[in-house]
Amino acid sequence: MSNPYSLLLKEYISQSRLSLSEIENEMRKRDLKKNKVYLSNLQNGKLPPPPYVVTKALCDIVGGDPVRLGLTGTIMEICQQGFFSFMNISQEEFPHIIIDTVTTMIAVLFEINKEQLSIGIKDIFTELGYEISKEDCLDIFAFDTIKNIAEESIKTQPIKEIMVNFIKDVLNDNVLETIVDHPSDEDAPLSPDEAEYLKECLSVYRKLKLKPQQ
Repeated sequence: MSNPYSLLLKEYISQSRLSLSEIENEMRKRDLKKNKVYLSNLQNGKLPPPPYVVTKALCDIVGGDPVRLGLTGTIMEICQQGFFSFMNISQEEFPHIIIDTVTTMIAVLFEINKEQLSIGIKDIFTELGYEISKEDCLDIFAFDTIKNIAEESIKTQPIKEIMVNFIKDVLNDNVLETIVDHPSDEDAPLSPDEAEYLKECLSVYRKLKLKPQQ
């Protein structure tokens, strides 16, 4: 497969209009001894993605997005090991595999950062007048909890709607109207799925023993 990390890095370097020698000098100022030969090989896909500290420094220098570039390298290496395989799957399976992959990645990201996130979420609840313990905050960011929330969020906006919104961003309204209708459903009764979703929200509210500000 192609090397998306190197392609994105090359794009960032090109947009910065900095020479590899200039980037090398800036890297040395950050105590990172990466010469222009290394940089050339990296942007031409002859080397694997480097540690994040190198990616972060490169993006700081050339004005790139370090999170995007870092994730590109990480996901690329996972894909090269065959962890994600979208080949030979049916049209019916494809959306479910995509949803499971995305929600799993989101859940892992939250879980490995739950200590830091729990501090922030506790402060937010406090400002809103709710009492919540650190343990409850940590439970919020548990893998299963986040994955379920992510899956439910996607269920509330089906793949068809996501695609329609994407089309709306790139096509004018006249073209969109020929693709899908948008009937008003504000006054429609709750569907069984919606009722079940509200029931789960209430269960979480009670489990966390949230209390509104008096």
